Amino acid sequence: MDKLLEIKNASFSYDVNKNIFEDINFHVSNGDVFCILGPNRTGKTTLLKSLNGLHDLTEGEIILNGKFLKSMKFREIARSIGYIPQGHVPTFPFCN
Repeated sequence: MDKLLEIKNASFSYDVNKNIFEDINFHVSNGDVFCILGPNRTGKTTLLKSLNGLHDLTEGEIILNGKFLKSMKFREIARSIGYIPQGHVPTFPFCN
């Protein structure tokens, strides 16, 4: 099976003194079902934002469809990965 998404030695920090997550390694292949579970404030959302190119990793690399995520444009990433945030404020109100 080909790897669609691969994360190698991923770490992220907003502050140099505290990692949000560190040394994350996994891959997702065609047909896989993958779930990220954990307590609040452990970096799940930050990891997902990193997978979409919204955050740059402090260390490590993300490979999407055989290409390094850092070298890809947002449009190219969006063709393979979708992201719906936990909370969303619509631009236009749809209800009265």
